[in-house]
Amino acid sequence: LRDRLQAGRQCFDFLRGDEPYKYEWGAVDQPIHRLLITRTADA
Repeated sequence: LRDRLQAGRQCFDFLRGDEPYKYEWGAVDQPIHRLLITRTADA
């Protein structure tokens, strides 16, 4: 992480999960939206 910060990186995605270490690194919850679109068999 330190190397990426020095290279100008400003955002890291810690993926899902609420493990305490992520918040120790400054993680902030971001909303995730999921949309599932299906069609019927006769379409």
